[in-house]
Amino acid sequence: DGKMICTETLGHNVFIHLYRKMTPHLRTEWETEHIIKRHHFAKIRRHFGRVELHFYHVFTLFGVPFRLTPVFYPLLSFLEVLDGVLLAIPFIRWQAWQTVFVLSEPRKAG
Repeated sequence: DGKMICTETLGHNVFIHLYRKMTPHLRTEWETEHIIKRHHFAKIRRHFGRVELHFYHVFTLFGVPFRLTPVFYPLLSFLEVLDGVLLAIPFIRWQAWQTVFVLSEPRKAG
């Protein structure tokens, strides 16, 4: 009767996928092969009556090159607002870098 809270990176954004291909030394082979995608949530929903998804970091990633400059924090604030608005759009939310999902109401096996 509890809840499970998970955080995972998503595997849909083509730019993040390209970055992963260019930096294979930053993750294990297993991690690369097991990045969660939308179709995995269909399987998860078979086991839980409630699946809450929260998406983070599409446009905030554009602030990374500016992290050591004085404009970083004002830019990051703007990009966070932009993420908050645009991540409400179904297609765009699946382009997010990360998701936090909450699983509850487990279904009985069998």
